[in-house]
Amino acid sequence: ERANRETQLVQARSDYASALDGLKQTMGIDADAAIQLTDDLEAGPRDQYAEVSVQSAVDRALRNRSDLERARLNAELQEVRKDTEQARYFPTVAAVANLSMSGRVPSDRTSVISDPTDPFEFDTRTRGVFADSYWNPSLSVGLE
Repeated sequence: ERANRETQLVQARSDYASALDGLKQTMGIDADAAIQLTDDLEAGPRDQYAEVSVQSAVDRALRNRSDLERARLNAELQEVRKDTEQARYFPTVAAVANLSMSGRVPSDRTSVISDPTDPFEFDTRTRGVFADSYWNPSLSVGLE
């Protein structure tokens, strides 16, 4: 019987250490930190506590659990990832437009004009590089 009691004591100490580690993990305390109770665990008079319905207590507990919040955020993230992955299979449509000007500008841009009424009257005119008569606009619009 003594051997059984010693085995139970070893098991109880192991359970205590496991429970303490679980408490530290839940509280976010370093696993190597020491925990010491500073008060007794006896509950005071019941009139000190507010009366709360079970449903409101459950709702409050669910709102304050960081692991549930993390799981909810992870589910939202997975939904965004799913939408992003599905979008890869949708067709891509892009509108494109291109406006260009092409031209042939002669090196000699001077022209001689004769007067139709006087064959001996001549006039010279020089056009600039960007004169409209040298350039042709080109516009293309499409979908890709």
